[in-house]
Amino acid sequence: MAKLSEQSNCSNIWNLNRDAEIKALLIDLTTRFGDQAFKVEYHTLSHPESVFIYHPQIPEVRAYLYTYGQSAGRYGVHLEHPLALSLDNLFNVYENLNMERLVDILTVHFEITLAEYPGARI
Repeated sequence: MAKLSEQSNCSNIWNLNRDAEIKALLIDLTTRFGDQAFKVEYHTLSHPESVFIYHPQIPEVRAYLYTYGQSAGRYGVHLEHPLALSLDNLFNVYENLNMERLVDILTVHFEITLAEYPGARI
């Protein structure tokens, strides 16, 4: 597994070698959740219209976010679960999500609460 960066989410998003829509999505999610709710994997190679993010305390809990193959303004996400935490599936796949549904799914996946992340505006 690639080494994970410990940088703040907002510090280098615009420097990522990614599509502008993915960068805008990361900024939006950081604004909604606060900058401590998830971390961006800066060093994992993936499609330019995608990015991996992970739980700050449990790096094996990851989400692969992407826009390729989706309708305009829609997102896809693969949720990854560590073997020890999963019952049957190691990952779940969701396609053509609007922003509200994506936020709902990530809120549950990363166990985001307003009490934990006071800057969040879910």
